[in-house]
Amino acid sequence: MAVREAARRSYGQHCAIAHALDLVGERWTLLVLRELLLGPLRYTDLLDGLPGIGTNLLARRLRDLEEAGLVERQVLPRPAGSTVYVLTRRGEALESAIVALGRFGGRLLPERPDAEEFRPRWAVIGLKHTFRPERAPAGARTYQLELDGEPFHVRVEDGRLTTRQGPAHDPDLTVRTSARELLEVLGGHRPVRRAIGATVEVSRRDQEGARRSRAADVKALAEFVAVFGWATPRTRSGR
Repeated sequence: MAVREAARRSYGQHCAIAHALDLVGERWTLLVLRELLLGPLRYTDLLDGLPGIGTNLLARRLRDLEEAGLVERQVLPRPAGSTVYVLTRRGEALESAIVALGRFGGRLLPERPDAEEFRPRWAVIGLKHTFRPERAPAGARTYQLELDGEPFHVRVEDGRLTTRQGPAHDPDLTVRTSARELLEVLGGHRPVRRAIGATVEVSRRDQEGARRSRAADVKALAEFVAVFGWATPRTRSGR
């Protein structure tokens, strides 16, 4: 698909990286794409998820991304009928690059996000950075995360990860907590045993009616943390 590159600034270099940055190197562009990794969003959702961008700049970035064939507009079926922005197949191809940047940037983050803007969906997108497929249990697992009242679902199957906004169908484990508390647990600042019943509520698909088993709850959440947590000792090189 031809892109009107003459209307934009270009590095003018015969280099694949330079041509990629001609499309996505502008300030805020990659963060707009980050927001769409969990599925379609309305313009107002994007504006809320990108504090500090400004409405005119967001409109300009979305227009540029549409022209580049990375984002398109769709109308949701009734009764919603809302116009949403969604990644095209070409835009989805950038996910691995965004995830790689996230892994690199994870080493630059402060231990806790107290002094910075934070959104629940960023915690879920962050699971793409910390996912350890070698630690995933055999078979498929579906997790529903209810973070600050917002539902998300995560599915792990055959070493592949899928994350989306919205509730899951028949999840194996549901975790209800705040986004900040989830980071506390995943980062090893709050042990799983202390979190359950205090800052984190869990429910399992395999629990029998109203019967509860704290040991089984701890095991289920610990499994999730083993797959997505990052509380492992670092070497002197920082790895």
